[in-house]
Amino acid sequence: MKRKNGEGTWGKKIINGKEYIRYSKTYADKRKDFYGQSISEIKTKILKYEKSNMINSEITIAKQPIQEYMENWLNNIRIYEIGERTFLTNKTTFKNYVKNSSLGMVQIGNITSKDIQTMLNDMAKNYSRSTITKTFCLYNLCYDYAVSIGDLANNPCASVKVPRENAVAIKKKQIAFLDIDDIEKLYNEADRLNTKGNIINGKEGTRVYSANAYAIPLILYTGMRIGECTALQWKNVDLDNKTISIVQAHSKALDENGKEIRIIKTPKTKKSVRTIPISDRCIKILTKIQALRKHCNPDDFIITCKASNLTRTLYSMLKRANCSIEKCGLHALRHSYGSMLLSKGVDIKTISELMGHTDISTTANIYVNVSKKLAVDSVALLDKLNNNDGLANTTNKVPSSNSIDIDSLDKETIQLLIASLLKKL
Repeated sequence: MKRKNGEGTWGKKIINGKEYIRYSKTYADKRKDFYGQSISEIKTKILKYEKSNMINSEITIAKQPIQEYMENWLNNIRIYEIGERTFLTNKTTFKNYVKNSSLGMVQIGNITSKDIQTMLNDMAKNYSRSTITKTFCLYNLCYDYAVSIGDLANNPCASVKVPRENAVAIKKKQIAFLDIDDIEKLYNEADRLNTKGNIINGKEGTRVYSANAYAIPLILYTGMRIGECTALQWKNVDLDNKTISIVQAHSKALDENGKEIRIIKTPKTKKSVRTIPISDRCIKILTKIQALRKHCNPDDFIITCKASNLTRTLYSMLKRANCSIEKCGLHALRHSYGSMLLSKGVDIKTISELMGHTDISTTANIYVNVSKKLAVDSVALLDKLNNNDGLANTTNKVPSSNSIDIDSLDKETIQLLIASLLKKL
């Protein structure tokens, strides 16, 4: 894509059988090409050339609307620095919150720190902190690039502060966790049949849900991400050894025309590529799917519909099964798996590995509230047991729940406490 107003054009060129990155820019009606094996190498060459030739392109660049400069930066620079999914997020953020916005149409050189701070404060009246942060990061990264190649002298984002969570209109959603009873209800709900007097669809005795509905309990008992579940093939399942191998996942990307498409690629991180041991109940789920499919060839997908269809199915199942949570997303099923493991005494490190988290701190942050509740419930139960068994004065008595400030405990302490309590029980 050609960049406007003297910004230049990025591309690639084969020289003597070797591929180089090329940047072409016009100086005083004369075209100049810069070649290198990395963007940083080319940036250095540009700065050296402009300095030696007393060239200052800042005045021309400063007159561009920020949305024009940012779009060219996204399509010519940013796209080569990040993965497809992150780039799609950047493009979506640009389209929704920068392009044709009041600030987006202001000349890049005229925007001040106060302008950006005002924009973020105004966004806080209608959006979540996550949306505001993504928008700010896009401006900040774009300005950082402009400064790094000498297009601008400074980055006005440097002194800007993103509004705090308690200052935004849309608060961060609390992670939904289905309890053991709800998980049991959904497991049974996937088998629902049309009965006399309760025909939901089809005829009496026929299934209410297709085989794809088993994706709901399948995620609940494996903790797979929805993209991992829909990309799972029969060759990834080993029923004899009771394992599932996560080697790929559905993801979103942009085609040549900028249209969003669905693709299969390797999972989001190295840790996401993993082998999950499966329970007997999970094996039953897979066996039921096999029985309903006409073909189960190694390359066939186990779940054959999109996530959006499964979301609608989940809403129906939650309602018909009379679950305590009336509505939640598919990702809540994955979190419920982790919560269920934690409630059964599985340590955080193991849960982190099973769920494919890159860092154990990610797992701890997600389940810290579950840990606190377990700690409170466990201590309260021990209080009752101690009182019933005449153990109140023993030296091994666990401190009363009334004397423990759970919110003050760190994650590691909570885990140790829960492990100790489970052993005593």
